[in-house]
Amino acid sequence: MTRRILLTTLTAMGISTAGVGAIVAAAVQQQTSAPAPQSSHPAQKEREHIQPHQQHLTHQASGNTGALQHDYAEHAVVEDGMYPEPIVGRAAIMARKGTGLAAVSDFQLTITNRVVHGNQLSAEWVATGTHPLVRPIDVRFNPTGEWLYILDFGYFEMDAEHGVVAEARSGKLWRTRLTA
Repeated sequence: MTRRILLTTLTAMGISTAGVGAIVAAAVQQQTSAPAPQSSHPAQKEREHIQPHQQHLTHQASGNTGALQHDYAEHAVVEDGMYPEPIVGRAAIMARKGTGLAAVSDFQLTITNRVVHGNQLSAEWVATGTHPLVRPIDVRFNPTGEWLYILDFGYFEMDAEHGVVAEARSGKLWRTRLTA
């Protein structure tokens, strides 16, 4: 079973993001040929991961993309439930974060749970903020992956007699350039 299928299956079973991360980390650790060195002080090992994560959150909350990009290794992998595939590489991760941070004013991220297992930290979070989209219904990349298109249906109401009653010209097609 691939890692992605495992993540999708566990999420479909209702297991939290942090729980899924801990299970995947344990499965990956069991598959390695050499055991990972264990700290004699698990609480210290956990603090060693949480402190950089807290700093990462500070960079993200302040919109400091210059510092934020140094939080990721060149070939880092980010599993995000909002995307069907993992986001691979610092450039791709920063393109996604830059687009998100630019699109959402008054962005706030609240961590609801963190789990450290070995060298992996998984976090559950709630993001809030104001964005200009009303009812996005589709998102696509162009063939080169340089542009992200977001189709926003706009304002509408459901009416028992007439079905969907849409407000004319309230929908938009957004195009944003992804840069590293």
